[in-house]
Amino acid sequence: MEGKVELVKSTTSFKINIIPQVEAKIRHLCSVIHDVEWSGTLFYTYTGSIENNNLEINCVDLFVMDIGSSGQTEFAESPDIVTYRVEHNLLDSNIQEGLIHSHNNMATFFSGTDQDTLLKEGMNCNHFVSLIVNNAGKYTAAITRRVTKKSIIDAHVKYTDSKYFNSYGGRKVILEDNTVREEDINKVNTVCYVEYFDLKVNKMTSLISFEDIDLRLAEIRKSKSKVFNNTRSSYSKSLWDDFDFDDYGSYYSKEHEEYKAVNKRNKAGYFNESVYKNEYEKAVEEAAIKILTSCAIVNCSTIDIKSWMKKIDDMYRKHFKDLKGKQLRLWFELFIEYVCSDEILHNKICKESKESTVLDPFEYTALAIYDYLDKITERSIVLDIIMDILINYLPYDGVSEYK
Repeated sequence: MEGKVELVKSTTSFKINIIPQVEAKIRHLCSVIHDVEWSGTLFYTYTGSIENNNLEINCVDLFVMDIGSSGQTEFAESPDIVTYRVEHNLLDSNIQEGLIHSHNNMATFFSGTDQDTLLKEGMNCNHFVSLIVNNAGKYTAAITRRVTKKSIIDAHVKYTDSKYFNSYGGRKVILEDNTVREEDINKVNTVCYVEYFDLKVNKMTSLISFEDIDLRLAEIRKSKSKVFNNTRSSYSKSLWDDFDFDDYGSYYSKEHEEYKAVNKRNKAGYFNESVYKNEYEKAVEEAAIKILTSCAIVNCSTIDIKSWMKKIDDMYRKHFKDLKGKQLRLWFELFIEYVCSDEILHNKICKESKESTVLDPFEYTALAIYDYLDKITERSIVLDIIMDILINYLPYDGVSEYK
């Protein structure tokens, strides 16, 4: 069909390198989402070039965007991608965005749908990288380039025209006989097509675990199910709008120290042992352990709090390096809002409690978690940060009247 843009496969191939951190994320995602396809944004840099035949793609990170069906996954552009770039130092102009998606239990190949994506995205940008993975650890990747072919026609053309028609009895009637005309033709024909090259995958294995991915998957599932909508935990607004980094020169605020010094919580009767009943203790412990481990699907029975508290600072230092820096505090603000907005936890923690009939479920959940963490004897920098953030959600005024 005239005007149809074609997808053309090249015989040349290049290399794509997957660093250990990215490979660990891919393996984790394939293990926890093994029965359906998932997809996300692939962040990468490059060295060399196609024209010099030395191009290499270097994957630096990925951000999962969708949990699909057994045969399909797709997502639209979202501000979440920009937020992720900001939070993970991916703002360098050399860092490009591509696509990564899984074929779960199927082989990795560029299906008809995947080729359509190569064609569509390849027409919209100079180069488009697509990486397909599966549960078995087999990867297939490609990069495109949009080629513009320009043909210049410059010629002097001589035409000899004859016209006739056949009439009754097979008689041939001449209308024009060998009329000669000449003209100069000067025009440009431009055609575009998308060419793609196979990328040979070079992956580096690692035993790194990424519990933050579990949180992201929970967010995606929650947004798809639309079970609970709490304006407090709406992520359409960027956290950076209200985050004043100058206020957090140290890892906890003056307000936290004052709060602990006067023991305001106990004086106001915010919480006491009688509020908890056995069925609630488990829910509060679960919420607290989720926050301490930054894992939304943690198995609480496998976590020994005393052992965990001895190594908690070292564990987070591996990922965030500076425990008194901006990123760790911002991470916990996000995670605590996520946990305290959980409707299932609200039902378990707030049920049959006198305070919960007056306080906002979010506040009461934060209050219960704070009370649990406050009893931990092993202290740490990370725990102080968590407590300092929770303090912002505790009800200060008029609580004593609910006793």
